[in-house]
Amino acid sequence: MFTIAVMEHLSEKLKAASRQYSDYLSRVTGSVFRFSKDLKLNREFDREIKTYRELVSQFPEAWEDTARGEYCFFRVFSSTLLLKKFLKRNRDQMMESDVRITNQFMQNPWEYILFEVQKTEGTLVYARDALTGEDFYLESPQVAELKQNGAKLFFSLVFFNGEGYQTYGIIQYFKGVTPHDFEYFSRRVNSNVYETGGIDGVMNRFPVPFKVLFAFSEIPFVVHKQEEIRYCASVNEIPGFEVDVVEGYSAKGESGPVVKFSFVQEDDPLRSGSLYVNTLTGEVILLATSVSMYRELSDKLPFDFGPEPDEDAGLVMMTATEKITGQLFPGTVYDELFSDNNAQQEEAQHHD
Repeated sequence: MFTIAVMEHLSEKLKAASRQYSDYLSRVTGSVFRFSKDLKLNREFDREIKTYRELVSQFPEAWEDTARGEYCFFRVFSSTLLLKKFLKRNRDQMMESDVRITNQFMQNPWEYILFEVQKTEGTLVYARDALTGEDFYLESPQVAELKQNGAKLFFSLVFFNGEGYQTYGIIQYFKGVTPHDFEYFSRRVNSNVYETGGIDGVMNRFPVPFKVLFAFSEIPFVVHKQEEIRYCASVNEIPGFEVDVVEGYSAKGESGPVVKFSFVQEDDPLRSGSLYVNTLTGEVILLATSVSMYRELSDKLPFDFGPEPDEDAGLVMMTATEKITGQLFPGTVYDELFSDNNAQQEEAQHHD
């Protein structure tokens, strides 16, 4: 463990580097925005954010302008090609120290990261990349304060300043989302990029939908008996599946070709699961409201879904994903077949 003296020394070095790089950013901001405008990066942002207008209209007034500026800086400073073009256009008007820093960014491009805070000492933040496990230091009064106020996970644009990392733009945080939730979200944003580049690839290729998660920053985890409520699902195809072999369910219902088996513990109704069988297509979907319930049902049912669900997401991220991407959690369509309104409509048609 570092002594207090060492931590203070690290903090002072980081503060000095942060001031130096902040001064650099102040000097080049006008040039970056003019360069971005010529490349129509501001319009690029406006086209993307338009998709999420319903959510963004509820954000603080300054959010959109700040996010637009952040997007322009990200697009320029994450691209070696654009940085070279920027430097070629502006070098004659730049101080030599600014040219040096710009060249450094070509070697260490800016990027969006997910990180968790391990410890804070004043404004010095000992952080860990939530995807790679890499540890790093930030000098950030805002991150330190957000951590004290209950923030669990952070999403931010960062760059290396020679001593540690520094944030730029909006520091996004979450109180009810896990790093694992971002697998579910990233696949819905762009499944092809996710398959080749993972979460990191998606959020650095399509950062705007991740920025819109701002709407869900303050919503806490939904926990029941010390276990997070997480929607878990696995999908399988079993042509000719015999529904009579299913046992141990608490209720059974039918809607057209779909049969639903409900598994609810009498003493714990929030810990539940459902099995949907489409007798027409052979599609079988197992849903559960926690990882432990999913595993319990997977073990007891007469076919192999595997010990881990194909998809799982906390309630906050499941809701956010539907709002932002328009994509529903697997099995939701079947679930709606057995909603109270649908059941009443079916009963009325039956009586007619």
